Amino acid sequence: MRKRIVGVAAAVALVVAAAFVIPLAIPTEVYKARLVALVKQATGRELSINGPVSFSLWPAPTIEAREVSLGNGPRNSTLPIAELRALQARLRLWPLFSGRVVVDRLVLIQPRIMLEIDRSGHPNWAFGPTAASEKAGAAAQAAFRLSGFGIEQMRVVDGTVGYLDQRTGSGTQLDNIALTASLGKPDGPLNVVGSTGWRGERVDFALEISTPRAFLAGGGSAAKLDLTAPPLTLVFSGRFASLPQPELAGAVEIKSRSLRELARWAGIAITTQIGGLGPFAVRSAISVAGTRVSLGDADLSLDAIRAKGSVAIDTARARPFVTGNLVVNSLDLDPYLSPPRPATGPPPTAKPAPSPSPAGHGNANDAALTSTPPSRAAPGSRASPFTLADLDLGLTIGSIAYRKFRIGATQLGLTLTDGRLVAALRRMALYGGNGTGRITVDGAGPVPSIGLDLALSQVQIGPLAAAAVDNNRLSGTANLDITLTARNQTRENLIASLSGRGGIGVSNGEITGVDLLALADNAARIERQLIGMLDVTGALNLLAQGSIKGVDPLALAATAVRGVVGGNNTTRFATLSATCTVADGVVRNDDLRLTSGLVPLTGAGTIDLRTHAVDYRLNLKLAGDITVPIIVGGTWDNPTYRPDMAAMLAEAPANAIAILKSGGAAVGRNLKGIGQGLQNFDRGAIGTVKGLLGK
Repeated sequence: MRKRIVGVAAAVALVVAAAFVIPLAIPTEVYKARLVALVKQATGRELSINGPVSFSLWPAPTIEAREVSLGNGPRNSTLPIAELRALQARLRLWPLFSGRVVVDRLVLIQPRIMLEIDRSGHPNWAFGPTAASEKAGAAAQAAFRLSGFGIEQMRVVDGTVGYLDQRTGSGTQLDNIALTASLGKPDGPLNVVGSTGWRGERVDFALEISTPRAFLAGGGSAAKLDLTAPPLTLVFSGRFASLPQPELAGAVEIKSRSLRELARWAGIAITTQIGGLGPFAVRSAISVAGTRVSLGDADLSLDAIRAKGSVAIDTARARPFVTGNLVVNSLDLDPYLSPPRPATGPPPTAKPAPSPSPAGHGNANDAALTSTPPSRAAPGSRASPFTLADLDLGLTIGSIAYRKFRIGATQLGLTLTDGRLVAALRRMALYGGNGTGRITVDGAGPVPSIGLDLALSQVQIGPLAAAAVDNNRLSGTANLDITLTARNQTRENLIASLSGRGGIGVSNGEITGVDLLALADNAARIERQLIGMLDVTGALNLLAQGSIKGVDPLALAATAVRGVVGGNNTTRFATLSATCTVADGVVRNDDLRLTSGLVPLTGAGTIDLRTHAVDYRLNLKLAGDITVPIIVGGTWDNPTYRPDMAAMLAEAPANAIAILKSGGAAVGRNLKGIGQGLQNFDRGAIGTVKGLLGK
């Protein structure tokens, strides 16, 4: 037993001595040459070691090299694919006696790795030995008598990984990488846990690749990824391949506490002062092949919005191209709109635009890694939202809330091409009726333009008008055709630039706030009272001098209005129809037709959409061919009605002449100057009545 103990002690002493003596006896150039040859065999790339190399056996075989770099692929840039400040490899001792190299621990200190896809689509991480490298590697392996090679654990300290796609000029960079990769067996699985920095935020990740050797060879592998950063969390489970280009298929779940914050982190500046864009989530099957990302059977949520369907994004174009079909339960647009400005008073002062991300929230090397084409907005740029992507989406929406509008089930096709948005309304349920149409928004230029072509059928005009102009004085079942265009940046200027045409037909409706028939009857009675009160002298004075003694037409006019305007007064009608033209925000109509029983009504005038001012004239034709003109003024929020008594009295001479004729032959001798009196009537009597009525 004592001899055995002594023998073991001697062997240990021999190993310890060898640990110190052998590294001194073998020249370092031998290590370097053999290591370079092995790497050449495995990767087909040139390994350069420009710093010192050291080798020790105690307490474990360890190789350390400084200023190490690995050459790039033949189709890629001349810069190395990887550079390291230092490399430390600790080997297991006993596998060396059987010709195997097992790296117990590999430490990469300050590595800089540059992943690149050339213009032909070849990635520089596609490693593969050449015929020459295989020959050299075989010789090196024979010299070492190796039968296997493996790495059990790898650590990265303060690493950097850059990515550049020469086909599109897009790229990015990860900084401050710290990770530990563990490989229990040569055939997997590989587990990687670590963190990195991207755009000023820390990103923690955990990755599991079931068969890493097959993955590196391009055959693909089952994989899992958990990624956590302040703006989002991501969980993926499925299959992942790296060659000839990255591909994956599986299930993904993404959650973000704020889509606005996530967009900022991604370099997309949201400059408009809108609300919403809060909690965001996606749960979906995912497929990535080259430049195309597809989400199938997806559940999406943003704030209170829920949607299901499929979406695909292709980044091969100058702008991302988004296609798909979605079913949305309900869509409340109000949180995403700028607050409406008050009807009066100056517009609120605009808030200053958000400043660019402070230093540290972007990548210092992004500019060197990217060469953004003019048609693609660089990260952090403030391009128009209409030029950020192209779209071709089909949407089925259960309900839509837009300011005061409440819209039912809607189907529409949404396309966005080169900054021009087209929404084709295939079906829209609206206030008891339905509608179809087309909305276009051209946001590519500095001044956006809007077009509306809308046909509505059997809608209730009351709630529609209340939502559109905050006025429900008109009710009934309506058909409308509207074609409008506008061009400007602010709401006020858009209204001022409105032009187009329209038409409306309303049946079985009413106008609230006025009884037009009663008003016309009262005005006609005033006229009859004025004429009936005249004797021969009074009639001659009306014709010749424009004066009526003993009557107060202003009081009579006030009596005509009293009790029939305001309150619960209404004008019911069977049909109402009108067409209009719109120019510079002013609606002009000259063919209004309204029927209420046997009384026809016509009208013409203007409505100024900029100021809401109404300047309109109605004509009601009563029995006996008496026409009563009614002037409508004020605004559509607070309209005023009054009979045009001056115009009515202008038609009164015929009745006055009839009275004069009833005076007999004596009066007839005084009729010689009646013709001249009729010509002076407007200057006399009508002028007086106008004064009395405040005209």
